[in-house]
Order: sequence, then structure tokens, then C-alpha cells
Amino acid sequence: MAITLAGLFRYPVKGLGGEALESAALGFHAALPGDRAFAPVRRGPPPVLLRKPAIATIDARLEGAPGAGAGESRLILSRAGAPIAAADPASDTGRLELAAAIAAALDILDPLDIAPEGSFRGGFQGPASLSLMAEASVTALRERLDLSGLDPRRFRSNLVVEGLAANEELGWRGRRLRLGEAELRITGPIRRCRVIDTSLDSGERDLPLFATLGQGGANPLLGVYAEVVKPGRIAPGDVCILLD
Repeated sequence: MAITLAGLFRYPVKGLGGEALESAALGFHAALPGDRAFAPVRRGPPPVLLRKPAIATIDARLEGAPGAGAGESRLILSRAGAPIAAADPASDTGRLELAAAIAAALDILDPLDIAPEGSFRGGFQGPASLSLMAEASVTALRERLDLSGLDPRRFRSNLVVEGLAANEELGWRGRRLRLGEAELRITGPIRRCRVIDTSLDSGERDLPLFATLGQGGANPLLGVYAEVVKPGRIAPGDVCILLD
């Protein structure tokens, strides 16, 4: 069975839900454009990443050119399908408007901001990383827990591929693959954190996914990181070919 890209996803704001893309142009040693470009933070000094599971119930969608200047992009926030804010993330007033909407939706009293990547304490996926996982890896985890369904969006992967055995991608460290016009190199597995236990609907930790992945002292791994070694456009349906 051919390995193909089943889904392409971007998460403009760290910790929030994201958006499905019809295509994307990958740059050399760069992340998916606009992915994890911002994060909700508690205002400082210094600003600190907001760690509240309920932020997973808010979705973010980015319109316009990622990384554009003021007036050239718009970040749209929604919850349960209903828009709660839309503003320019490149402007101070726009970021504060977006942050106020998050605070109001989640009943947060502390002053918040929407900070650009690299301007606060806390982690990002990495400025040159994409995340990739096999659909079968999520299916295997669902079967281990005897669940009727498990939303793969909990893992916030950029690239979801079909045609692999469960966790086959974990053995790809150092390998190159061609995807659409681009070529990627797998840099290593993703060690998961407890955020995957959080429901995207309720914002509550409702499943022991982290503990299940870490049973018996194992590292809680699911999916891999990749870097772009040849720029190009990719889209769902593209065939994924291992080159070495």
C-alpha cells in the first residue's frame, strides 16, 4: 500500500486547536508557514506561557501571509464553531483583543497577551520542525484503551500519513523522504506531554493517553519530528516515498 499524506494541519497559536490546509509551501529548514507562530501568555515581565488545559477548546485560523506585517493578516478564534474574535496578530491592539477574547472565554482574570514565537518563557515545537504521525499509530492507541473513537487532533501533528503500520514512523530517524515537491529528513521521535489527555470539547483531562504511552517505564512517544531539506509544495493526497 502506498504511503500518502492524509491530512495537513496548522496550529497558528500554541495550545489551541488549528486548521486543515489544502496545500502549503515548505521552505528550507523551516516549519510549516504560520504554525505555532503565536502563543497565549500571562503578561510579565517576563511573559510566561499560559498552561491551562481548557485552551484546547478554542480553535485558531490564520488568514493572510504568515509572518506578514501589520494589516496583512488576520487571526480568527472560535469556540464550539462560533467565532469569538478576529484581529490582526501583527498589531499590539489586535493581539490584546485576541487575548481578551481568550481570557473571557475561559474566565481568566490575569492579563493575557498573544505573543509571537520566541518572545516568552516556554517551549515551541521548534522554528524548523514539522510533526508527522501515522494514522495507524492513533488507531493502535485507541484499541489499547478500547475506545470507540480518539480524535487525532489531540496530538496536533502537521502531517498525518496513511499506509504505515502503527508506530512505523518511529524507526525513521535520520531517513529522508519525498513528499510532493519537498524532501524531509526525520530528526527523531516526539516525546509527548500530558496535554494529549485533554478533550478538545470539554477542556478536561478525560483520557489516560500519556500514562498509556508510558506504561512500563517506556518513553511516551507518538509521531516524529521532521525538517525540510528541499523546499516545495505539499498537499493531502501526495505520495510519500522513502529515499534512504
